[in-house]
Amino acid sequence: MEEDKIFWVNKEAVFSTYVAAINEEPVVTEYDYAEVAATIAEVDE
Repeated sequence: MEEDKIFWVNKEAVFSTYVAAINEEPVVTEYDYAEVAATIAEVDE
């Protein structure tokens, strides 16, 4: 279970933000905060 939690916490850390330079088209990743937070809460239970 700890490995599952580590996976989801790392996914949140990597995909929850993005950086774009001025005049650069941002690449927004598919990220669903509610899904990730719910999965982490489920693993914690």
